[in-house]
Amino acid sequence: MAHKPAGPRLSKRERDTLDLIIQGMPIDRVSKTLRRSPKLIERYVHQGLRKLENWSAEAALGPSHNSAQDRELGFLRPQEAERAISRIISAVGPTWACLVLLAIPDKSRSQDRLVVADAIGRHIKRGLRGTDVVTKWGSTEWVIFLPRIAPAPIKKVIQRLRDGHNTPWAVYIAARQPQAGESFGVVATQCHQQLLAQYVAEDLVSYVQSTRER
Repeated sequence: MAHKPAGPRLSKRERDTLDLIIQGMPIDRVSKTLRRSPKLIERYVHQGLRKLENWSAEAALGPSHNSAQDRELGFLRPQEAERAISRIISAVGPTWACLVLLAIPDKSRSQDRLVVADAIGRHIKRGLRGTDVVTKWGSTEWVIFLPRIAPAPIKKVIQRLRDGHNTPWAVYIAARQPQAGESFGVVATQCHQQLLAQYVAEDLVSYVQSTRER
């Protein structure tokens, strides 16, 4: 992924509306709560979702950010990883999992992004087995293939990666195992979308909290 936009740039009314919608509130109740007509609320929902979809598309898969440090750690470029993973899946069958780790830089601190990203990359390397395959879809997004693994060990890997990175950046992790013959690309993309959804949801919550504190 070439880059991640700073955020979906929703208006206050769009954010307020979507915040209530994601909590499960129906349109008519949102209308009464925000004192806007149902038709106007539906417009805010459509406009907000369209912006989120566009933002998600901009954050979709793109060029590799495979640096010299990444190559030193044994991380593969996406095409190399795809070939290696295909060979492994042919041998192990469906007994594998995908993890996607997304690190969000702390905007309140001045840091060298490359240094922090490299530190997270080294942490990832320490937390994995020699048979695991790592590639990158962005400068701060790592995609990890775990062959021959069961659900319980997956949870341990996630905890190890999330709790021990020792950097000021927030780390999000999504994990899935294949279902009904799903390819690695499909599973990885679904993990990626889960992370985007988490980030958007937290962005909406933080925005609402900040407006309530004013």
